[in-house]
Amino acid sequence: MTQLRWPRIATGFLWCQAALAAVLAVLMASGKLSRVEVVCPGSMPFSWPCLRVDALSLPMFLMVSFLGAVVATYSVSYLKGDGRQGRFFRYLVVTTTAVSWFVLAPNLWLAFLAWLVTSWGLHRLLLHFPTRPGAVLAARKKFVVSRIGDVAILTAILLVQERFGTTDYGRLFKSVGEASWPTLAGAADIQWIGILFAIGAMTKSAQFPFHFWLPETMETPTSVSALMHAGIINAGGYFIIRLSPLLVHIDTARLMLVLAGALTAVFAALVMITQNDIKKKLAYSTISQMGLMMFECGVGAYVVALLHIFLHSGYKAHAFLSTGGLIDAAQGPKRGSSQLSGLATTFALVATGGVMMVAVVWSNRGLFPLLLCLGVTLLGLCQVILTDAKVAGRGRMVWLWTVPVTLATGAIYLFLEQVTGSAVQGVVAPMTALPSQVVAATSGVLAYLIFGAGFLAAQAVVAADSPRRQKLYLFCLNGGRWGSKTTAWLTRFWPVQRRVFAAPGADIKAKQLAGEHYA
Repeated sequence: MTQLRWPRIATGFLWCQAALAAVLAVLMASGKLSRVEVVCPGSMPFSWPCLRVDALSLPMFLMVSFLGAVVATYSVSYLKGDGRQGRFFRYLVVTTTAVSWFVLAPNLWLAFLAWLVTSWGLHRLLLHFPTRPGAVLAARKKFVVSRIGDVAILTAILLVQERFGTTDYGRLFKSVGEASWPTLAGAADIQWIGILFAIGAMTKSAQFPFHFWLPETMETPTSVSALMHAGIINAGGYFIIRLSPLLVHIDTARLMLVLAGALTAVFAALVMITQNDIKKKLAYSTISQMGLMMFECGVGAYVVALLHIFLHSGYKAHAFLSTGGLIDAAQGPKRGSSQLSGLATTFALVATGGVMMVAVVWSNRGLFPLLLCLGVTLLGLCQVILTDAKVAGRGRMVWLWTVPVTLATGAIYLFLEQVTGSAVQGVVAPMTALPSQVVAATSGVLAYLIFGAGFLAAQAVVAADSPRRQKLYLFCLNGGRWGSKTTAWLTRFWPVQRRVFAAPGADIKAKQLAGEHYA
């Protein structure tokens, strides 16, 4: 009886939370709730039980709550008859609530506590089928990576406490604004604060080289995949955006995010092209999108990264919850499809290089982040349009498609950026924050080299018409062999054994194979 009540309790609770978030959003939009509001129950003199409800946390709270409610509703029928259904809904509520506290936290300590609870809840959800060795192995890989991130974040918080004397966001950002950054930013502890926060965010958002666990979580219920890929995976990016008033001044951290984000975006996109399994294809798509989001944060386009989070979350939640409908549209790599001509390739690379060069030259005018992101978007748009089978072979007519679509996309891009930027003004570091010439030049060169190489490699992977290209295809098909290597290392120190559970919903196949050693 209790098992049957939990789906109703969890679904009702999460829909009530979503309704509360919607009401608060309406109040803020109407001006009845200030853009930065710290809410404390009663008259508590300390900030531990407080919530920071502002133009950044409230939309994220609304997105997380709505996503959790939709996943819970979907799971009622999806897990009907599963003997562990009650357990699933309990941990779903715990995880969703923890993520909500994370985005609403007013200080680093409460955010870190919610970070830990979120990791624990997700670990339990990944073990929904504990008799499946693949699920256990993926959960353990996630456990190891998460502990690396926890240590990095905890160390960074301690350094922040020692340097600024506070971990409250409001007081911390005020101290940052009053500091003499040309001198302070060069201090060793400030650089380490930025580096450690960047590492922690990279582990949470599955960035290279911490990405290998995410594609192996496919033996979890689809509901968990939707929650993880559309919600929890954004925690690293949100954390960087929340700390943007601090991190925008730390050049080392910004360059780390540019390099890691660009490499992750390109590598995961290449691997995604080769995958035949629809869930793995979506998993690598998530990794690539998170890499692009981290790249945007690294170049200072925090508003664009925030917009990216919302758009990607909606798309990825729908994709996972409607996976069956995507199978016919994604039957593996489309080998032998139309290729870019030499002229088209030259046009794409030259146009992108020109935009990025302008971004670096005009970096002292506040246009650097916007133009650099626009250059990357232009490169991807050229590849999509010019290799589309519908326009292949039309010769000059392709250019008549490319130019207006590029201009229209750029206009929409700028409009959405302006709307989002005005909404979070004063909460997120503005894109007009001028980077140093070293950061601007290095970011521009890295972006052009990495994304340009990915642009060319994608054509090689799709064609795979020579021995060298076939080797690249197999390398991408195996995910760079990161999965097999990390599995061999982990099982050497932490072997996975098949177990039998008496629960009614225990996996029948695992029962039949019980007692076998999984190496």
